[in-house]
Amino acid sequence: MALKKGSVVRGVLGVGMLAAIAASPCLAQDLGITETMRDLSFSRGATSFTITRSLPADDTDRALTGALTPSCPPSCIQPMQAAPGVTTVAELEVLDFMAGPVSLGTGLLVDARLQEWFARGTLPGAISMPYPALAADNSFLPDILQALGAVRGDTGWNFDNAFDLLVFGNGASSDMAPRAIAGLIAAGFPPAKLRWYRAGLTGWTALGLSITEPAG
Repeated sequence: MALKKGSVVRGVLGVGMLAAIAASPCLAQDLGITETMRDLSFSRGATSFTITRSLPADDTDRALTGALTPSCPPSCIQPMQAAPGVTTVAELEVLDFMAGPVSLGTGLLVDARLQEWFARGTLPGAISMPYPALAADNSFLPDILQALGAVRGDTGWNFDNAFDLLVFGNGASSDMAPRAIAGLIAAGFPPAKLRWYRAGLTGWTALGLSITEPAG
């Protein structure tokens, strides 16, 4: 499904769920991502992003996830699989998703954290979709599903042309992304169209990869 300019953003901004982010990275030094990849550039619609790698500042994780508590619950270590049929990915697969489905307009990188965390910084190209918005009792859930490409018919939802989603949260001790994934699946979203970046923001910044701050 090709991304129609503005259609997804309008649909979700209408219910306060999606947010565009700035393109410039917060971190930059001349470190490679892999032996053959120095950096990665991609676009989401008309906005371009560049991923670089640097040595993260000591306070980077604290600045992004400073409100996290080490107590369990809520900060309990998550399993390797968020739900049956959902693929768990690492950083290189996230980069592939950015350069592939996100750039092609067939996929969305979804930040499932609460807005207060998203406002501190997120993965380049990500949209904000806090996990509570995907709860079954949210009256705006049908609008969100439509913004994600689902079509509502007489017999229920059709997800054939819905976006592929790569969902992430704060990290392996955060249940925000798994709860978002559970909400999507409960609404009928096919697990095969979902990916989970388990390491989340803490894993991303620990490797010194670029982050961006929400626009506005």
